[in-house]
Amino acid sequence: MKIHSAEVQYLDIMREILAINAVTPDRTGTGRVRVFARDIRVDLSDGTLPVITTRKINHHHGIEELIWMIKGSHNLKDLADNTKVIWQGWAINEKDIDAFINKNFSNFSQFQDLTDEQGEKARSFLKTSLMDQHLGSIGPMYGHFWRHNPSSTNSGLLPINSVRLDDIPSDKLKRIREEHDELVFFWKSANPGSDISEMDVPEFETYAKFHYLTMNDQLGEIVRGIKRRPYSARHVMSVWIPQFLPFEGVMTPQENVLIGRGALAPCHLLTQFFVEKAVDGGPDYISLRTTQRSCDLALGVCTNLVFYATLLHLVAHVTDLRVKELIWSG
Repeated sequence: MKIHSAEVQYLDIMREILAINAVTPDRTGTGRVRVFARDIRVDLSDGTLPVITTRKINHHHGIEELIWMIKGSHNLKDLADNTKVIWQGWAINEKDIDAFINKNFSNFSQFQDLTDEQGEKARSFLKTSLMDQHLGSIGPMYGHFWRHNPSSTNSGLLPINSVRLDDIPSDKLKRIREEHDELVFFWKSANPGSDISEMDVPEFETYAKFHYLTMNDQLGEIVRGIKRRPYSARHVMSVWIPQFLPFEGVMTPQENVLIGRGALAPCHLLTQFFVEKAVDGGPDYISLRTTQRSCDLALGVCTNLVFYATLLHLVAHVTDLRVKELIWSG
């Protein structure tokens, strides 16, 4: 079966949508014309990216967003300046924090039986705390769940010996080493002349393995899994975590962030890698399928294709595999 280019498949879906007359309501009140469940399959074995050419797109936005998410960040301070515009309307600024405090803590004196002066100090402290935690944030979303998925595991029973130091991504290992060095420094400062023991501060290797497993680094575990068990069906990342979804229609995106949820429900929510044994004696092939529950075909999908094709090339590079196919499902 011949697989047409990404652009031909993209335009086929666009023509199908343009032929539909029915408009359905949506969250924004704009109205939309939509179809359910369409795929775009792209052969990337020649090392290319699927850039749509029939409209102007800022394909670098997709790559910059990808780098941002690989960092595990959900704060605009870590995003390239020319791409921040995409997320600016969802991120927390100082006015959002003031509005949140006014709405929920309008009278500290009455609320906590404080004097006016004490109430003003409490308000100032709360604002400073919220600014430190949330200024520039879109809440726990994409990159956060890729690299720091929340854990419910009994940390005392983690299989530490299943991990090798070279399994831990270099960015994580650097951060863990810095934390361990600080622990050793402070212990020695508090106990001058004493010999440090495993009971006081675990040796670095044990400490690193334990902390890596408690981080729940989904992307890191995919790379480790592909290297260790390439033909597993578990090379999956999910960012659809119900307890972090925003309260739609009840709170603003910014209010959701300030109570610890995402500004938006994630659109591209599931990613799976698939390793296929090569029959020509060369390295095995790797493909990627991404599932997007909601997508703006005219605007966002063009960037999403570049985003996930680049991710596939990167994972293939660090696992010494050959890229085969990207499958986008929307």
